[in-house]
Amino acid sequence: MSVVSAHTHRLLTDKAQFFEKSLAALIAFAVLTASSHVAVPVGPVPMTMQTLAVTLTGVFLGPRFGAAVVAFWVAAGFSGLPIFAMGNGGIAALTGPTAGVLFFFSVVAAMAGGVAGEGGILRTFSAMLVAGFGWLVIGWARVSVGVGGARGAGL
Repeated sequence: MSVVSAHTHRLLTDKAQFFEKSLAALIAFAVLTASSHVAVPVGPVPMTMQTLAVTLTGVFLGPRFGAAVVAFWVAAGFSGLPIFAMGNGGIAALTGPTAGVLFFFSVVAAMAGGVAGEGGILRTFSAMLVAGFGWLVIGWARVSVGVGGARGAGL
């Protein structure tokens, strides 16, 4: 194999990897947005499929890339795009009761991706449990502060 063909092969491989990552990011962005609009309004924080979508983004894209895609998605929502639950976005999302959870979406995606690693179904299931527990802690803390102490904690 000549030097030119080795260099061309590397460039083609790099382009293919870039295309795969770009396509994965685009699909994850679309799934995250769609999961936000599957919402049941319950109290100050609606139940959505975002939890599942964020953790699966971390599991499938890995901790760093998954967290980066989720962070970009959150930034797009904070910039004003109506991509969060109930068509929310912009200042309303930054200051509302769901803001704490939104701020930590990328952390939870990284946590899920890190626990899942290159493992099989058991590690993926463990990652989903760890991420779910992380959601509970973060969500409870934010709603407690936003709504007011014991009343926000449901006590």
